[in-house]
Amino acid sequence: MGGDSSQDSKKRTREETAEMVIFIVVAIAL
Repeated sequence: MGGDSSQDSKKRTREETAEMVIFIVVAIAL
């Protein structure tokens, strides 16, 4: 129950973090 929801939330956060990292890298590169 809680574990399932936590796992889904973790996966979502991971994707968002990846996008944020890419955005920061691009900003620095520019």
